[in-house]
Amino acid sequence: MFLLKKTLLVLTLLFSTENTFCLDQSFPHRYKYKHIPILLPQNLNNNFDKYVIIDVRSWIEYNIIHITGSYNIELSKRDFTHLVSELINNNPNKEVAVYCNGHQCKKSYLAAEKLMKHHISAFAMDSGIFDWVKLYPDKTNFLGKSPANLSKLISQEEFESHALTISDFKDRISLFNESNHDIIVIDIREPFQREVEIKNIVGIQVRRIPFSNFISAIQLNRIGINDKILFIFDAVGRQIYWAQYYLKMEDVQKYYFLKGGARVLIKNMHNKDARSPSLRL
Repeated sequence: MFLLKKTLLVLTLLFSTENTFCLDQSFPHRYKYKHIPILLPQNLNNNFDKYVIIDVRSWIEYNIIHITGSYNIELSKRDFTHLVSELINNNPNKEVAVYCNGHQCKKSYLAAEKLMKHHISAFAMDSGIFDWVKLYPDKTNFLGKSPANLSKLISQEEFESHALTISDFKDRISLFNESNHDIIVIDIREPFQREVEIKNIVGIQVRRIPFSNFISAIQLNRIGINDKILFIFDAVGRQIYWAQYYLKMEDVQKYYFLKGGARVLIKNMHNKDARSPSLRL
């Protein structure tokens, strides 16, 4: 009887620990993807040479920061599974670990799930690159250098100093335009994200430059950004964080982002006049 009670107690503790792990509020997607094996950063670090580490984010993000020695295979690639299989064949006897930005990002879970459906075992390091760099800067490539210089990470405060609400975004465009400042309003959404076109904002024509082209345009100064004020928006306000790194690298200082991206512009337009077919904002 004593042995049975002891066994039940142990099982209760184990399940309680598992549930607490899955329901950790800082990892909002863990419970939904509780069938995905999780790899903690500490375990990856302690067994670093035993894993093939795959960064499933875009090359734009990977180029800014990634785990040293990781491979960049974007989850969105049609041949994602095939590329991972080739990588495994070239690295026999190693486990697969996938990661993305972490916490709020689902890509590590989705990548592991996709691989598991093709009978490839994989772990999701769902803490992501930003937890990793703070723990192991010596095993992080950041802005082309390793170890990572943590002081160059863009803080929330620095990002917020350039990010505007929709009302402030539109007001500032109007203000600078009326005071004869040279401004450019840029839509960096990719073509597939432009289900609704936004042709102008408060009478200023919007230039459409997909994010991948935007980076090279900045680097080569193809859009003539010297002494101009840039007003930039993406689809939902996520790409602008990475855009800021590229702007900083080229020492561009006069720029503003729209919080929430085109999504809030479109919502605002519909709320203002649901009957109007115009996209004049």
